[in-house]
Amino acid sequence: MKVKIKSMEGVKVIEVKEGARVRDVVKLAGMSIEGVIVMKGNNVVLDEEVVKDGDELRIIKIVSSG
Repeated sequence: MKVKIKSMEGVKVIEVKEGARVRDVVKLAGMSIEGVIVMKGNNVVLDEEVVKDGDELRIIKIVSSG
């Protein structure tokens, strides 16, 4: 299955196995699920959601300062 990832680093297509979850895609993209928000369309998705072939996910890094 192929999933398209959009992030500040650009756009890439990642090959994932059937049954892969959002957290698996984030890890394959080289990021930590704890430091990002993942959106599909205009909706935030949970890390446990199963992705489907052709899904397009937007990964937004969380930035904080103290």
